[in-house]
Order: sequence, then structure tokens, then C-alpha cells
Amino acid sequence: MSRSAKKILVIFHDASRTGASIVLLRLLNKLAQLRTLEVHVCLPREGAIIALFDKTIHTHLLDRDQRWNAQKSIFGRITDKVSPKRISNPLLETIEKVNPSLCYLNTLVADKQVRLIRKNTQHRIIWHIHELPLAAGVI
Repeated sequence: MSRSAKKILVIFHDASRTGASIVLLRLLNKLAQLRTLEVHVCLPREGAIIALFDKTIHTHLLDRDQRWNAQKSIFGRITDKVSPKRISNPLLETIEKVNPSLCYLNTLVADKQVRLIRKNTQHRIIWHIHELPLAAGVI
């Protein structure tokens, strides 16, 4: 991997063996093999497709007990007032750790994560909505 390789963080909404996830996984394996991108994948929990990732793809699992868009506790909200730079969401913590050039989300279901990233970071986002007929009535 070259030192100048850009990082991409792909945020999957689930790790099941479904069509869109498998297609995206194959694409990421190909991109990682090119060695021009440092490919990271963020998953909410373990699942069937984890074993399919190429060894060149860095995999980040979020805490099983926390939801990606979980509401903060009263203590968390008070702490944010005192120390606003504190990041307490597992997805935001992963983004801070990886510091990607781009965050890529591949489903309409990721609307809350897109809003969370836009509100709390300056990272670029590509939101690929592949459920077009469904999306037409929502967006």
C-alpha cells in the first residue's frame, strides 16, 4: 500500500449475504487489490459476509449493544455541553479513527447515518441509493 493511498470507509447497514452487499463486497475486494485505495468497511455486527472480505480490507465492527443512531443519555448530553468535541457514537468513533477521504453508504436505510456524519464531521459522503423505486417516495 502506498503512503499516498486514500482511505475509503464503506458503511454497510448489515452483514448478511444479500445481493447488493455481495456485489459491493466484490467491488471492494477488486479496489483493494489495486493498492491505490486503503479500503475500510464498517459493519454494525458480525454476519455471513465477514469471512468473504479480502485480507486487504480493514473491517471495523461496531459495538453490538449500541445502535448507530442511538439517543444519548442525559449524562452524554451534559458531557457534550461541557466538552463538545467528545465523540460518543460508535460510528463517529470509527470515522475519527480511520479518518477516510470518503465515506460511502450503500442503501436508503442509511439515512440516519448520513445525517449523523454530515452533522458531526467534515468528511465527504457518497450515498448510493440502490432501492430507486422505494426511494422515489421517500426522498
